[in-house]
Amino acid sequence: MNDKCAVLLIEAPETEKMPPELKDSFGIERSVHIYADLLHGVYKTAKSLESVSMVLSYASSMKHPNLTWLDADDPGFLEVKGGHAPERIKNAMLWAFNAGAQKAVFLSNFSPAVKREWLEEAFEIISDKTVVVGPNPGCRLYLLGVSRNNFKILENASSSIPERFAEEVMENAKKFKVMVHPLPETYIVKDEETLRIWMETKEHGLSLFTKESRIMHFGNEDKKTHRKTHKNNHGER
Repeated sequence: MNDKCAVLLIEAPETEKMPPELKDSFGIERSVHIYADLLHGVYKTAKSLESVSMVLSYASSMKHPNLTWLDADDPGFLEVKGGHAPERIKNAMLWAFNAGAQKAVFLSNFSPAVKREWLEEAFEIISDKTVVVGPNPGCRLYLLGVSRNNFKILENASSSIPERFAEEVMENAKKFKVMVHPLPETYIVKDEETLRIWMETKEHGLSLFTKESRIMHFGNEDKKTHRKTHKNNHGER
């Protein structure tokens, strides 16, 4: 395990595993293809980072018992049995810290405009006194980065509602006097309009984001297990 770790939450590409929001917007079958395409892009970006391990939180299934459908190298994963996103994020980060990581960054699968440079910036800025967040419109998070020593800001953040979870993180950061550094705001693929933006971006080979908002909507006033033994995707060092 390297000092830096990226955390992804992965679902098997099966209709019953798809998030309700995707199924409601795109239909059951189409949501699977959109989800898989989004995930491949985010995974590729995270895997391209140098000296960064990955912890892949994955609920395996009979059809997809491993992650060879995502990566032919058959990456290891952290087996999960249920649990909503905040619980999985915290468990994966805690596993990484217990394995030796000093910094952990959760990255959502649904914001395809995220740049590698933003992830590098996040790892650079994270410290015991500073956490990093990447905001989506509507007070959601596409990225959350903490250190081993300020992981405590997540301990009581448990809402399964994305907007409320983000608020809990911000409230805890203020409570523990931890600075919050926001990355640029970017969209989340959740409906036909945002899907069109993503498709046009892919077609033109651009990395599009809505605006570089360094003032977060949910306010930082101070801104002033394993199915296979887990390995990181660059090899343990």
